[in-house]
Amino acid sequence: MKKLYILIFSLFLISCTNTTKSMWENPNYKEKIGSFLISEDGTKFAIVGEKYHYIINLENNLRNILTSKIRKSLKPSFYSFKVDKENNITGNYTIYYLSKKNINEKWLKNNGFKNRTKRNNKKYIYTFSGHVNGKRYSANKNINKSFSFNKPYYLKIEEPSSILGNIGKILATPITVAVDGVKTVAGVVFFTAFATTVMVKGDMR
Repeated sequence: MKKLYILIFSLFLISCTNTTKSMWENPNYKEKIGSFLISEDGTKFAIVGEKYHYIINLENNLRNILTSKIRKSLKPSFYSFKVDKENNITGNYTIYYLSKKNINEKWLKNNGFKNRTKRNNKKYIYTFSGHVNGKRYSANKNINKSFSFNKPYYLKIEEPSSILGNIGKILATPITVAVDGVKTVAGVVFFTAFATTVMVKGDMR
C-alpha cells in the first residue's frame, strides 16, 4: 500500500510539473500567408496573413534589395517570429537568390549577399540574412480575398499567453484597397515584393 501511495504522489508531481511548464511557455500559432507587399516609397514591408497583418519597418539594405529589379527572383525564409503583449513583432529572415550563372554577382555582394555554395556546379546560391521589427494588426477579410498564392504558406509565430501576458488591443489593419484594386497604407501604394513561388522556413503544409 505504501508503494501505491508513492506511485500516486509521483504521478501527481509529474502532472503538476507539466502543467506549470505549459503555463510559463509562450504558445504559438500558424499564420497562413496571403501575400508579401512592399510600399512604393520603400519604407514599409507588409506580410498579409489570414489572421493578422504585419507591417514591418524596412532598413536600408533590405529596402535596396526589395526595390531592385531582381526582387521577383528572390525567395524569402522567415523564422523565429515573436509578438509581445503590445503587439510589437520581431523576427529573422534569409533571402535566397539562385542563378544558373554567376550573374549579378557584383551587385549582390555590394548589397550584403554572401555566396554560400554551388549546387552541382550548375546553380549559384547567394543569401542575405537580417532581423526585422514592426507591428501586428487585425486582418480585414475583404482585403484578404484579393491575395492568394497557388498553394498556402505558413509562418509560425510565438506570442505571450493570453492569461499571463495581458495582451493589448490589436488595432485594425492600416491596409486598404482602392476601387481600382490598388493596396495602400495611409495613402502609400503597395506592390508585390516576391513572386508567388515563395519558400517559407518551417512550412507546415
